[in-house]
Amino acid sequence: MYNNEYLEFFNKYIQPHTKEFEQIRYNYLTWYVSIYMVAIVLIVGIFCKLDIINNLYNINKWFTFIYSFCIVIMLAHPAACMMITRYRSVVKERFLKILLEKLYGLKYYNPNPTILSNLLASCGSNEPAHHIDAEELRSLSVLRQHSSISYDDYIKGKYKDLGIEIQELSLYRRMKNSNECLFHGLIMSVDVKKEFKNKTVFYADKELKYDAYINGLKPVYTEDVEFNKMFNVYTNDQIEARYIFSPIFIEKMKSLIVKNPQYKISGEFYNKKLYIVLSSDKNWFEIPFFKSAENISVFYQPVNDICNLLLIADNVL
Repeated sequence: MYNNEYLEFFNKYIQPHTKEFEQIRYNYLTWYVSIYMVAIVLIVGIFCKLDIINNLYNINKWFTFIYSFCIVIMLAHPAACMMITRYRSVVKERFLKILLEKLYGLKYYNPNPTILSNLLASCGSNEPAHHIDAEELRSLSVLRQHSSISYDDYIKGKYKDLGIEIQELSLYRRMKNSNECLFHGLIMSVDVKKEFKNKTVFYADKELKYDAYINGLKPVYTEDVEFNKMFNVYTNDQIEARYIFSPIFIEKMKSLIVKNPQYKISGEFYNKKLYIVLSSDKNWFEIPFFKSAENISVFYQPVNDICNLLLIADNVL
């Protein structure tokens, strides 16, 4: 059951575009089905020729059939999956531009605007034109030291007269034979009006606290016992940290943790910005492929994701 606020939002902003989105989905669904139909025809054709192959090479026909079936499906399945990827990319870009630009004045950048960029991204070698600065990420103590970054959706602009960036990404550390994923989720940076010169980090993810020592930060404890249980706080300026962690900010962060138990939330005050990090395995802002774009439920989760992120920004401004 959806609340009246979402129903009103859907009818006003999304429904005028759902027929266009559904037509796009129909086109990609047609290609998706066609790819598997061609694969089936090829498999049937191979099966009909098995007697010839068997007579020529004296190979068991069922072995040949199974081998041929696997080869054809291995070729068809990635192509079919690419149709799903492209639909989600195209419709997500159009939908988020409507949602973000018209309502909030924010700009959405699609990390994979072409089929080629999608293919490169699937190989882990694509870097989009627009993303949060890599050196900026490496300067943050709230993120683990990493050797490579895989960028996804990117949002940037002014929100209530303050600069804001939202980046979905994954961080990797190079191992001997593979890359270890250290983090997947969102990082949001918001300009801060308060003046501060040093670095203060707070971790809700207890596994991250050891990195703070590496970066030369020391623990600090607030007067709020409940907050201290939720977060590990580290800083290189005890006085400034207590100034930043006002009673109002502490209450807002505690409420944020309670309302979003599905995420591991951490943050950092640095370089005149507040960075909020949400660790989660989910893919953000995704549009389902096997459900009609005219279904009201399709856009609920992406809308909810955006509203929650901007609510976080409201809470910490």
